Amino acid sequence: MTTNPFETIPTEAEELQPWIVEHRRHLHRFPELSYQEAKTSEYLRSQVKQLGYTPVMVREGCHGFYADIIAPKNPERFVAIRADMDALPIVEETGLTFSSENKGVGHLCGHDSHCAMLLGATKLLSMRQADLPYSVRLFFQHAEEVPPGGALDFIKAGALDRVEHCFGLHVRPWLPVGALSVVPGPQMAGATVVKIIVRGRGGHAATPHETTDAILAASAIVVAVQQVVSRRTNPFDQAIVSLCEIHGGNAHNVIPEEVTIIGTTRGFTQEKLRRTNDHLREVAKLTASAYGCEAEVEIDEGYPALVNDPVASQILSRAAGAVVGERNVSHDFTTMGGEDFAYFCAELPSAFGFLGVEYEGAAHYPLHHPKFHPHESAFWRGAAILALAPYAAHEHHAAAR
Repeated sequence: MTTNPFETIPTEAEELQPWIVEHRRHLHRFPELSYQEAKTSEYLRSQVKQLGYTPVMVREGCHGFYADIIAPKNPERFVAIRADMDALPIVEETGLTFSSENKGVGHLCGHDSHCAMLLGATKLLSMRQADLPYSVRLFFQHAEEVPPGGALDFIKAGALDRVEHCFGLHVRPWLPVGALSVVPGPQMAGATVVKIIVRGRGGHAATPHETTDAILAASAIVVAVQQVVSRRTNPFDQAIVSLCEIHGGNAHNVIPEEVTIIGTTRGFTQEKLRRTNDHLREVAKLTASAYGCEAEVEIDEGYPALVNDPVASQILSRAAGAVVGERNVSHDFTTMGGEDFAYFCAELPSAFGFLGVEYEGAAHYPLHHPKFHPHESAFWRGAAILALAPYAAHEHHAAAR
């Protein structure tokens, strides 16, 4: 019987599938919002303790934690594997027997799946701790969905100390089960939160000539800022301006004095993102002025672009190839979505991959949709890929010596 982990771990992971699914379904039933993951964290910590490891909270007042699996042969060198645990403020509409029991909150971005897969990887690694080539640090991270994001708490707590690589996975409904995509270089966009406050002079709807209509000015701004991408951005640069909220007025016959517009901008480099925001600010102010109003533009930085390290990407690809087959590992999927795993990538050579969870020949829904539900058969594969990451890292560095 072979002891090659690239052969044995996938088999063991598939046998572990019911255990992984059980934990995922429990987490799915009891979702919690960012910075409120108390019961989720307690449940995950209890499972980690049962496997023999000691959770360490990253700071007081939040629920993220890490735990170490020490390799007797290499106790001082670590590879980190990470999952996020927070849910979204969305009413679930999947109709699953294990649907959310927390009204208005749902695991509709797959973070329950990520935590279950990391638990699976933990169990797989615990069965071979004596022969691990690297020590492994498990990151169960809080608050990925809300800037400034929980990743920064891990960094500030020193959780990256002695860690040489960090790896993470995210379920992806547009990739089939048995596929993984990891892009060396920029894979996910940087994002900012934009607030435009339009101020005019309110009055009676019957006498609009005595007002400066903030609603009219705001409407013009929503249209005008779209030319920031279509006419102010190099066609070879990728950028997005999406305005997603408008708040103003409280009566059908009153022209309000103030309207607030909220949205996001996205780009693959901080410089390009800054340029997009500068153009947006200029267009919003000038458009408001043309309608006799003023515009105040507030831009809060969200997450930076997620840039995978080339070596770490090779390592993750090697781990994935052993599980799903090399021909099912691609390097071409990028997205304008944001992720605070980007902070780990900025600190040390790291890689983040997308794991396919698409239902073949059946209706499927995007992330953050009320009916999003990943194909559960992907979970053992994700657990195996994460568990193989330290072996793939050791293999790569041994070959490079």
